[in-house]
Amino acid sequence: MRPTTKTLITIISGFYLACLLVPGLEENLFLIKKAILSDGQIHGVATGEYWRILTVALTHGSVMHLFFNMYALLVLGNSLESAIGQKKFLSIFVISQIGASFASIYFGAINVVSVGASG
Repeated sequence: MRPTTKTLITIISGFYLACLLVPGLEENLFLIKKAILSDGQIHGVATGEYWRILTVALTHGSVMHLFFNMYALLVLGNSLESAIGQKKFLSIFVISQIGASFASIYFGAINVVSVGASG
């Protein structure tokens, strides 16, 4: 397994595991899980929480969602990283996360919460 791909899979999977073990971790780190809070207000990028554009890659809706995302990253990431190198691969990963977030914001309904690293 290529080093950048391995690191990304470890970080993303580790964060999912940490969120299972530490109740409220996602909410306390201001990630994405609770974009619509009990006060009825929508909290997210539209209200200035711009870090959500990148942190959405750390969140997943279920173990199966995480598994399929990490499997795709393993298969595609290894090939792409070996073909273009670590720095270019990481740049493409980050840019695709930003692009996917903007697409979700543009095409999605304002009251829909997005999760995952599928971008």
